[in-house]
Amino acid sequence: MADQARRAELAICTCKRMPDVTLAITGQPEEFEAEMNLPCPAHGFRRLGRIMHIRFINPADGTAEPCPRLDELIATYEAGLAQATASK
Repeated sequence: MADQARRAELAICTCKRMPDVTLAITGQPEEFEAEMNLPCPAHGFRRLGRIMHIRFINPADGTAEPCPRLDELIATYEAGLAQATASK
């Protein structure tokens, strides 16, 4: 019975599993925010697999363009993931 319930839950799960990747691109925080705000119908909190934070480096001085909003969103997601994992 529990096995059947687990299969039914997985059938509607929209979480990404490793090695799936979610891109978080500097300068495009709204795309990552939209992805992280989609709930999983099976679990509530939707896992995004590995987050690949893409930063663009200025070749002239080797500095990365800052994107504080994206950094904040990634931190928020990671805190939510930790909470979802702990309550499991």
